[in-house]
Amino acid sequence: MPPTAGAGKRSTSAAHDPNWSAAVLTGALGGPLLVLLVGSRLGLLRAHPAVIGGCLLLPVLVAVPTWFLARTPDRRTVRRVFAGLACAVGLACPALARFFALIP
Repeated sequence: MPPTAGAGKRSTSAAHDPNWSAAVLTGALGGPLLVLLVGSRLGLLRAHPAVIGGCLLLPVLVAVPTWFLARTPDRRTVRRVFAGLACAVGLACPALARFFALIP
């Protein structure tokens, strides 16, 4: 029987990173969690709902590119940088909202 197309081994140029989701989840979940932790100390829950939503959504938007990067070990550093930026935004957003008097 002749071999069929696609029956052989796949040739992949880069290996799959088994821990690709660690940075993704850190950025996507850690950023909003930090907004809630820092924001509760700064009175964010008394702010307008649009301010609360914006502060919660901004770290997630920073972490979105990590979902679409190649899941290879070569891209691990970039995923970690985006996750760190998402957490930094989560820390800074409530303080900036307070600084610009968006929190009463």
